[in-house]
Amino acid sequence: MTNVVMGALGWLSFLVTGAGVVVSAVGVTRSKWALLLLGGFCGEAAVSLVFRLRLFDLAGVSGREFVYVLTSAIGLAARSAVVAGVAGLLLGRPAQDSTPAAPDLS
Repeated sequence: MTNVVMGALGWLSFLVTGAGVVVSAVGVTRSKWALLLLGGFCGEAAVSLVFRLRLFDLAGVSGREFVYVLTSAIGLAARSAVVAGVAGLLLGRPAQDSTPAAPDLS
């Protein structure tokens, strides 16, 4: 039972990452930060697939550590890209004042 739940959560996480890829791809023309987000989500999706499909087991005993370190480094870079993209989107635009400007009576 626990293995089924863990497996389902892993694939749901991959699905959410895939949604991030789609949303970022749609927004590429609207924001310069969307491309960074797209790259980050693509990296996250690739790393998630490697771990979900256990592709590092195919590398053999000698290459397993290298693949694990490589995918971990790609995952770190991907998460950093997502954080930088979100920060750029949130901090790059000034807050809009919701109160209307007073009319100029002069």
